[in-house]
Amino acid sequence: MLRRTLYATALAALTVVSTPAQEKEASAFDYKAPPHNYWEREPQDVFSALLKKLASGEVKLDTSDERSFARSVLAALDVPVSSQLLLYSATSMQSERINARNPRALYFNEDVYVGVVPGGLVEVLSIDPEIGGVFHVFNPPQPGVMPTVDRPTKCFNCHA
Repeated sequence: MLRRTLYATALAALTVVSTPAQEKEASAFDYKAPPHNYWEREPQDVFSALLKKLASGEVKLDTSDERSFARSVLAALDVPVSSQLLLYSATSMQSERINARNPRALYFNEDVYVGVVPGGLVEVLSIDPEIGGVFHVFNPPQPGVMPTVDRPTKCFNCHA
């Protein structure tokens, strides 16, 4: 009997009990809190540097059409076109656009990934040495108009 009691006590001590609120708090949302403070830090990645050059007029992107825009983004980020991978999986925030006839093209180098979905957004994941991945999205380009850039929180639904 004593052996069973000791075994049960030891097993209970090893079992971690947490509430759903604690699990949620300690999981995907830790990047917002110290020490990460993801949204409070100014990113120091190559894409953020490109955004500053675009704002100052030092760099211009070709907005004549979708393909030219994507190629100019790749060139500005020193991402080779030859790095292209085609992804047919609809596991993306653009899942409604991705299919066997309209794959997402992913281009990359050591510092940045660029995702292009025809008729959709241009996604950029750039690596900051301190805070990790920094996600940006260009709205679909319109001929002759520089698309707006957003830093969406919904990327963290999967990537947090």
